Amino acid sequence: MMRRVTFISLCLACMSGLVGPRQALALDRYYCAVDDARLKLVVETAFREDPGWPLAHMRGIVLFKPGRGQRLEGQVDIAAANVKQYWRDGETLRVYTSTPSGEGQDALTIGLKLESSVTADDLNRFQGTYAVSVRQSGQTAKPVEVTGPLTCSRF
Repeated sequence: MMRRVTFISLCLACMSGLVGPRQALALDRYYCAVDDARLKLVVETAFREDPGWPLAHMRGIVLFKPGRGQRLEGQVDIAAANVKQYWRDGETLRVYTSTPSGEGQDALTIGLKLESSVTADDLNRFQGTYAVSVRQSGQTAKPVEVTGPLTCSRF
């Protein structure tokens, strides 16, 4: 038993030494996911627990599934650098992104809008909608839009 306690103490000491004197940030993290017939969407985002809840990071992916009548295929990575607007408070989470993709004739702009609110029975569960809009760069034609229900969890 004493050997196990010593081993655990040594491991904790080594791990704290690896971390160094960095300041730990308090973050409010969210994980949002969609998996329907048209696309798979996964987004993980975090906000600092400071006034105004600044965005700490965001990452994710949108994977368009091939299928009957589906005009969109492929994947798009989502990053904090593409965030155009966000809002987070105790009851709502909203994130809007715009991501350029492709080159030349194949250049697209992919917009993502996530809007969710806390559910009445669980403060860590958010429900709302997502909207993905894909527009050919330089075109004025109506964008292709995919919308649906969204579920997010705070962890």
